Amino acid sequence: MPRHRLIVLALALAGCRGQRGAELPAEPAAEAVPFNTVATHALEIPEPPRAEIRQQPAIQRGERLSLAVAFCVDGQGRAVRVTVSRSSGDAALDGLVRQTVERWKFEPFVFNGAPRVVCSEAPFEFGPDDVAPIAADPGPEPVEASPAELAHAPIECARPAGQFGPVEVREEVYDARNGAGARKFSEITTSQEHPLEECGLDQVLARLVTLTCDDGTRPFGDNTGAAHSSRRGNTGSGGRCGSIIDLYDVPCPEGAYNVYADMYFCGP
Repeated sequence: MPRHRLIVLALALAGCRGQRGAELPAEPAAEAVPFNTVATHALEIPEPPRAEIRQQPAIQRGERLSLAVAFCVDGQGRAVRVTVSRSSGDAALDGLVRQTVERWKFEPFVFNGAPRVVCSEAPFEFGPDDVAPIAADPGPEPVEASPAELAHAPIECARPAGQFGPVEVREEVYDARNGAGARKFSEITTSQEHPLEECGLDQVLARLVTLTCDDGTRPFGDNTGAAHSSRRGNTGSGGRCGSIIDLYDVPCPEGAYNVYADMYFCGP
């Protein structure tokens, strides 16, 4: 299973400033942001193609290669100005990873009500054990578990991007994810270790506007923007797969709820 890591770094990137000249409008100044901050805005982070990486000569020879890709997130949440800032020495591998980062999508960064360009750097590391084919032996048949057991059961965590990519779990595990059957905030108990589990930021916000207080009111109405504004920030890694966890402050008449959420918990 892939084990390559995205290491948290903050780097002021060359090329993240707009062109100067009277004939061209200046681009907005870019701000260097640590990757763990950029990752909290991630909507889609596809992984580099395992099959193609496995065929690279250096990987076939058993070598371990590392590289870093610099990128910026524009006002529409697209990964732009993508360059290989530190080469692996294998041009084909560099190209595969760069093309993958070009497909990344984020929720736009907003400062003082206006979109802002931010830049960061994502290091990668690959080795033969990271991209080895899955063994043909499927192993013993899994033992069936109850929904309550599945909601907190240990799972195999394989993701392309360290703490920041989606984790794909079995359908029955996803259907029994923590918080799936709740209708009220009081019916779920979340923590850093056992957060609300959803696939993507949109799904987290959808749950926050759907859940009700004990009196039936919905603190955010239908406004997902208000739900997103209740986000206090990320609280570091947690949950069943060490994902970055977000914390939301939810006001209800019976009292405030602290809702910890893992937005990287995805079904097949």
